[in-house]
Amino acid sequence: MLIRFTKNPSFPKTIPLLCQTSTRSFWGNSKKAPKQSKEPKEASQGSGNTSEVDSDEEFTVKVKEIKKLIMEQDEEIEDLKKEFAAVVALYQKQVEDNDKSVKKWVRKVDYTKKSALEKFSEDVLTIKDTLEDSIADLDSYSLEKSSKSSPQEQYEAGISGLETSLKKFDEVMAKYHIEQFNPIGEKFDPQVHEAMMMVNDPSKDPNTVCMVMETGWKIGERVLRAAKVGCIAKRG
Repeated sequence: MLIRFTKNPSFPKTIPLLCQTSTRSFWGNSKKAPKQSKEPKEASQGSGNTSEVDSDEEFTVKVKEIKKLIMEQDEEIEDLKKEFAAVVALYQKQVEDNDKSVKKWVRKVDYTKKSALEKFSEDVLTIKDTLEDSIADLDSYSLEKSSKSSPQEQYEAGISGLETSLKKFDEVMAKYHIEQFNPIGEKFDPQVHEAMMMVNDPSKDPNTVCMVMETGWKIGERVLRAAKVGCIAKRG
């Protein structure tokens, strides 16, 4: 700064005051300025460091929570795997047991069928034996081998042998619940009857069985052989 000295008599007195004032203002501003500029900076740095620390702690907590959840889920998955393996093993065991039961019952049913067939065959063979005895009796009463028996006696002996065979046959059928039925006079039923012919007879109701060519047979409620019949024809 260029200072111009003048002849003003008050100049010597004012110079020291001006210098003192300017010096105070300069150094006062220079001392206060750094404080004013420094405090906000320190405050901003302190708040920034605090927020960073808080965010790090929150992140660490969240990471720990996530890891804990993952471990819990892994444990649940392992438990579910064990439960699934147990269910699969139980299912396989049940399937094996069912297969064994089915095979056992199949063998039992086959054995029962064979046993029933064997018993039925044995009983039928007794009928054959009775028929053979009847034939042997007829042969013994023949006129060529014996002149003592009359034709009537031979006839009666033959009838007796046949009746014995028929009786034996009926006993075998009854033993196995096989029943004979004769539908004469009944209403025609296509489930148990087989119509062989139609007959015109105004004195009888239409669709009635009027004659039986062959009787029917049942085992329980099941039809073994339908009866062959003749029915009354419808009028008109």
